[in-house]
Amino acid sequence: MKKYWIIFFFLNCAYTFSQSTTLEECQKAARENSSYLKQIKQIKRVSNLDEKSYNANYLPQFSLEGLASYQSETFSFPIKVPNLSIPEVAKDQYQLFLTINQVIYDGGAIAKGKDIANAVSELNSLSSEAKLYKTKELVNSLYFSILILKENKNKLSLALGTLEANLKQINSLVQNGALLKSAADAIQVEIIKLKQNLDALEKDIESNIEVLEILTGLHDLSSKEFLLPSLSERYSDINRPEVKALEMQAEVQSKNKDLIYSSLLPKFFFFAKAGYASPNALNFLEEDFTSFYILGLKMAWNPFDWGTNQRKREIADINRQNIAFDREELLKNINSSIIKEKSEIAKYSKIIDDDMKIIEIQSQIVKEKFSLLKNGAITSAEYVNDFNALLQYEINLETHRILLANSKINLLTKTGNF
Repeated sequence: MKKYWIIFFFLNCAYTFSQSTTLEECQKAARENSSYLKQIKQIKRVSNLDEKSYNANYLPQFSLEGLASYQSETFSFPIKVPNLSIPEVAKDQYQLFLTINQVIYDGGAIAKGKDIANAVSELNSLSSEAKLYKTKELVNSLYFSILILKENKNKLSLALGTLEANLKQINSLVQNGALLKSAADAIQVEIIKLKQNLDALEKDIESNIEVLEILTGLHDLSSKEFLLPSLSERYSDINRPEVKALEMQAEVQSKNKDLIYSSLLPKFFFFAKAGYASPNALNFLEEDFTSFYILGLKMAWNPFDWGTNQRKREIADINRQNIAFDREELLKNINSSIIKEKSEIAKYSKIIDDDMKIIEIQSQIVKEKFSLLKNGAITSAEYVNDFNALLQYEINLETHRILLANSKINLLTKTGNF
């Protein structure tokens, strides 16, 4: 028998879990449903293609060219040699040749260009992550709003049940002539007001859940229980994508400066050229279509550029400094919001302690007032006032508990650790 009870317990837990949702699940679903995540995947695809393109620059580069021309003048010997026939170079010339270039040393330009492309890809991904942060904040706001609204609804439903039970007792006393009908009427009015508030809360819950479903792509959230996040102390250093994006921008500028410097270095290539031409491109006296080829090494160097390279590197340094200023300002704003959330956490922790003390006292007052009401010692209006005060204190307590959890989540979110 014990075995069956254990099985029933676990099945019941599994069913309850399937009928609930958590903030983490909503955040994960919102991320997967976001177009920005698809954008990040596309950025990675572009990065892979860029890397292949840069790697291809290390391979031999082929070019095929054709040329047909007519010249007004061609080379001819200025003197005539007796008994020697010197052919004239044709004025119409034709060439078809293949050129192969192979990089031997390029000053690191290809490698540095690839580094920049990878850094830019990472920067673009971080920029998309920063946009996702806005979605994360919105999901947090909606989730905790729903928690507060649902908790208010629960408290009002309990209060409604209590008032309806009390109304039965008061009606009985009215029928027995112990109390006036106005005592029951006052409670009846309060019941109607509670039902109005419950209807309004239900509409607010529906609209918030509808927006959350759009963001997350989840369905049937209205039928699920929203669980209060179970929090652990995970606060650490600031880990926001916006900060990382600025740091990556600075790194891109550093890499760009290295690439600019590499243009000052000499570049060496192996080249080969083979073709078919008339006249022969290497022996213009050979007029028939013949083949030819050239093999060799080539160097390219531009050691003097009127200071252009130096100015470009200086611009890169200035850009890095401006990025550092942006990062400093961003960190100021983040740290300010962190201080605010820590203050909120301390505030709600203290308020919750006070709420519990107030509820304990007010609960006793309400019990005493209901006894007095049944004995006709006070009016129902006095009882309703104290009952509503207790209801508000209970709502305040649960609201403050949710707001405390919200502030803790906000702290983790603002530091980039949630």
